[in-house]
Amino acid sequence: MTKKGNWQPGEKVPQTGTYKCIYCGPNGMGATILKKSLGSLGLPYNPPPSAQVKPPYSFFNEGDVFPSCPNCEKDASGSDPTGWDFVSEKEVKGEGGCFIATACYGSPECAEVLALRRFRDEVLMNWEWGKVLVSQYYK
Repeated sequence: MTKKGNWQPGEKVPQTGTYKCIYCGPNGMGATILKKSLGSLGLPYNPPPSAQVKPPYSFFNEGDVFPSCPNCEKDASGSDPTGWDFVSEKEVKGEGGCFIATACYGSPECAEVLALRRFRDEVLMNWEWGKVLVSQYYK
């Protein structure tokens, strides 16, 4: 892969694996940019719908074409804000997969497992070393 991330809809998938939209979600680029812009103007931040959902994790095969993110909406100029980042060569599900924590706590929906899952999705997956750690965990 020559490009490190932010693949746009219509671009070819460079490597088979799991990718994550980097614009949507509470800590995505879209929300971050909007928060900073409004904050600098002294205006309140009201998160758009795309900032209120978890970013999708999607598995693509090399040579596929990246689609638009189902959570991201076209902005006022009509452009698509989607950007995909590589996560892992394996299939990673952003909605679960905390097998060890689920076994320890007894339910995939208990508060502790949900907190660990949120930490994985919102903190670890936003850092290169975190992506490597998560990828190694799911091998």
